[in-house]
Amino acid sequence: MSCARRWCRSPFRRAGGLPSLFVLLAAAAVASTAQAQEVERPESVTDSSVARGERIFHGPANCASCHGEGARGTDIAPALSDTDWIRGSGSYEEIVEQVMHGVPRNESRTDTPMPMRGWTGLDDDEVRAVAAYVWTLSNRRN
Repeated sequence: MSCARRWCRSPFRRAGGLPSLFVLLAAAAVASTAQAQEVERPESVTDSSVARGERIFHGPANCASCHGEGARGTDIAPALSDTDWIRGSGSYEEIVEQVMHGVPRNESRTDTPMPMRGWTGLDDDEVRAVAAYVWTLSNRRN
């Protein structure tokens, strides 16, 4: 059986035909989608602010007591380590505002309030550091 000259010389024919073409196109689409979803790291989210925020989150602010180790969530507070945000889109500025103002009991899904500025009354720089750490949890590529 003979084949048309172009098809016989085609790299897709040698590589397995149309299924290979579809796999190649699907891989390109996935890569394109991943690039489109990447968010630029905010200027305030520096390596040092993230490290400081992590220490505060797991230490004096006591955030981990409700949000859990690694901020994976508990029965009384949501996970902060994924891309599902209850309030807003999870932008750095929204996280700063949320930590600054807290969540009143009547707005909490678990009837547990989140205190303004953490359990120890964080100053503005500490709030921004905690927000930087939390932002990186759901934006790990940056």
